[in-house]
Amino acid sequence: MKGAAGARSSLEELEENLRAITDEQSAPAVDLTLDIHEADRPELEERARGLTSISRALLQLVRNTLLYAMDSPELRLATGKPERARLSISIRLQGPGIKIVCEVDGRKLHAREVRTWPEMDVVRSELRNLGARLSIGGEKDRFTRFSIQTPARSEAG
Repeated sequence: MKGAAGARSSLEELEENLRAITDEQSAPAVDLTLDIHEADRPELEERARGLTSISRALLQLVRNTLLYAMDSPELRLATGKPERARLSISIRLQGPGIKIVCEVDGRKLHAREVRTWPEMDVVRSELRNLGARLSIGGEKDRFTRFSIQTPARSEAG
């Protein structure tokens, strides 16, 4: 969705940045699936200020996930996973806020491991400024899932 001056939308910029991060990942290679609920797109664009802050946190979270939660290509094959890693990100409105779910098919991480990742202070700071919550879940040896939930529009942008 380009504006009158041809500027990229917040969602287009986010998608471009996510693809650049995953393209930089070399071992294992990563297939990115980005699901932005089309019916939510206009409202998400309207919330551009909040989305920009969420985007900074999400981009750093994805960088760290690719660095620390990915299985090596050898381990992936030994455990029956495809050679290419899978990263899926879903962005949609949920109630009065925005819900982002980031899932990677690497090993399951525990919150205490994630807290020690470099740059997690950036993620925590951005989310705290929005009043957003980060939750971590997954299944051992299968996947890790990060969920970000922002509060109501008046607080998130």
